[in-house]
Amino acid sequence: MSTQVKVNLSSAAIVCGHIAESEQPIICHAQRDPPEEPADSGWQFFCGAESEDWEEARVWSVSEVLQIEPDLAEFIDCPPGTVLTRSGPAGTWVANK
Repeated sequence: MSTQVKVNLSSAAIVCGHIAESEQPIICHAQRDPPEEPADSGWQFFCGAESEDWEEARVWSVSEVLQIEPDLAEFIDCPPGTVLTRSGPAGTWVANK
């Protein structure tokens, strides 16, 4: 039985450049990789643009991400390997582990 560890809301998350520049909401994709260091949540958030702007990607705290996309809160403690998708900004997030 695995124990789910709560994510520190101050830990780091990567957001694509479009989200960071407030041009796009987190539309269709989020994924959690294994954290690389204690301050890293492992979460990455994408707006869904055809060309993600990783040169302009930013590091935000998980709490900043949840401020713009509160529907992600129920998934934020999911383990590494979790992938979340939805069809559009009004869609429901679905976890694909």
